[in-house]
Amino acid sequence: MSRQIVLLFYVLSLVLLSGFAKSKRVIERAGDRFRSSRSNESSSENSRRSASPPCSNCNADRENEEIKIPDREADTGETPIPSEPRGDFFESLQRRSQSYGNPGVNKSFKTSRLSGVNNVREVLPGFIYRGGSGGKEDYQSFSYEALQNLCKEGFSQAIDVRGTKSKVKPGPIHCKKADGSSHTLYYDVAIFSRPDAYLDLIHKRLSSQKDPGPIMLHCTGGEHRSGYASAAVLMQFCGYSTGQAQQYWLKNRIHDNWDSSFMEKIRDFPRNHYKDSRQLSPEVRQKVCPQ
Repeated sequence: MSRQIVLLFYVLSLVLLSGFAKSKRVIERAGDRFRSSRSNESSSENSRRSASPPCSNCNADRENEEIKIPDREADTGETPIPSEPRGDFFESLQRRSQSYGNPGVNKSFKTSRLSGVNNVREVLPGFIYRGGSGGKEDYQSFSYEALQNLCKEGFSQAIDVRGTKSKVKPGPIHCKKADGSSHTLYYDVAIFSRPDAYLDLIHKRLSSQKDPGPIMLHCTGGEHRSGYASAAVLMQFCGYSTGQAQQYWLKNRIHDNWDSSFMEKIRDFPRNHYKDSRQLSPEVRQKVCPQ
């Protein structure tokens, strides 16, 4: 009887050991298949990423990233602003401002020549303008009509200051002006709260005293973000105080809604972004700044 019990335990042990080994092999094979699947997925993902171009204008908000406006001029050297303003440069700006009725900085103006651009306002007469792209969705780019009209009017650049959420595709816009000559408008993107990119561009234009065409700073409504960008221009180049710049921003709203963060950004501009190297001489300031 005892021998039968021992034999029974022996047989049961063999069965259990055999089952354990089989289960172990099954688990090992499953693990091998899982690791092989993950490896294939990883290789596929790497191949897809290498085949796709990097995202240069993603909709994710990357407010802390710097955006640099491409240099559209052949001469990239730094040139000091001449103390004596060239008459032909400022006469050209004056004629352009006069063609829009010398609107001044604190009111919008309408003209069929800029149809498609909302809430157009003059910042530096004949030189810097601001406006809105409109549209039902925020971050909408200018319409084809607006871009063509800006090009035909001789604008050299339109800069969307809404940052990397913008739906703008930077690049050239070609057209024929009223006189039949070919012209190119460049559409670029900047971040309104990081004004060095567009302030450096404006400073360079003033340094060369060449007039390739005015610049349009825009957001959606032409109020808040383009308002800050314009206030930054006036503080840097025209000597506006913090209080004057804040009042300028407030006066040039269409609606009563406002965001105190813009007041704070304007307050912080002298400490964070003002550069003595971008100052204008009194003679040039008198010519280019609103009176």
